[in-house]
Amino acid sequence: MKRITALLLAVITVLSLASCGRKVTVQVPKNKKVAILLTSAQQYPEDAMAAEELEAEFPGKIVIKQLGDSRALTPGDPEIVTAAREVASDKSIGAIVFDRATQFTSSAVLEAKKVNPDIITVCIEPERELFELEGKTDLTYIVNWHEYARDIIATAKEQGAEYFVFFSFPAHAENDLYITARENFKVYCEEQGIEYVYSETKDPIYSGGINDARKSVRENYYKLLEDGTISGENVAVFSTDSSVQPELVELTDKQGIIYVAPSFPTPYNGISEVFEVEKPEDYKDTKAYIKALKEAVKDSKGRFSAVTYTQAGTMLRGAVYAAFDMVISPSIRDNDYFAFMDNAVSRALDAAKDKKYTAITVENQPNTVYCYKPSIKIIK
Repeated sequence: MKRITALLLAVITVLSLASCGRKVTVQVPKNKKVAILLTSAQQYPEDAMAAEELEAEFPGKIVIKQLGDSRALTPGDPEIVTAAREVASDKSIGAIVFDRATQFTSSAVLEAKKVNPDIITVCIEPERELFELEGKTDLTYIVNWHEYARDIIATAKEQGAEYFVFFSFPAHAENDLYITARENFKVYCEEQGIEYVYSETKDPIYSGGINDARKSVRENYYKLLEDGTISGENVAVFSTDSSVQPELVELTDKQGIIYVAPSFPTPYNGISEVFEVEKPEDYKDTKAYIKALKEAVKDSKGRFSAVTYTQAGTMLRGAVYAAFDMVISPSIRDNDYFAFMDNAVSRALDAAKDKKYTAITVENQPNTVYCYKPSIKIIK
């Protein structure tokens, strides 16, 4: 718990250059492909759209393996482990990108490498087991939760929040990734004069499923009102659990409170799960989409913000670029660690091509790149 906090307090910027106008050169392996393991398109639509774009851009070099809802995984031999074995057994595949690396990804990586010791693995946004992946996967890309948490609280303040309620459960709130968010929420709430409230909800995997997780959010919110922990409408709500975003949006709509951001910085989760808005053909064209979200909530009692930048697609693209590099030159991982990480950071910036986008590494957190662009916008 203290380890991740200490690590991220000692952030070291390896390469955080203005990436707008960068000349991007991408070489593809001659005889190998990169597999992308996706969770369901309904759960994470941006990721699916980005994967399809990459498949079209690099014909014959991208293999998409579509999995089910990651929140419905069960212990034993979960789908992601089975899929990893199957992909690794295909000799034409040189690397696996675990998009939104769900629970059991560390087991999946180990199983893939048993089948093919030379398979390269890249993980994106590990949901529960960041440090379990250390030493197992070749590279990890995750959101910079220092910056995302800061933006969330700053936006909540701008929306008039007096309380910030963080709904989560131990497997998230106390794990290696989200403990950073939890600790930073406390600090930034104090800085902004907002009262921080943590409310433990049910785990959608181990405690009754998605419906029970959503029900626990609703029940906890009303308990907080009844016991006086929170009051009024100046209450901002947030959860790291993607499965409860519709419940938070519905509470915001009915109670006139504040929905400040989804569990991951993407335009396509959260509000759109309750208020139907058609997604653009080009997932990166978010201007009209955000305008449509604004129109959709205009008559709501609630106050809403939305993420305007496609972070998931950028991270997936950067991961694929880096996977290509490693397949072409496997020695890049072993000969010079710092050159390897410089390349990993550069690939994140290449994917973004945006001067406000940053990619950094942190001290004592090997093979990990933290990525972020501030993009939360108040829409009502």
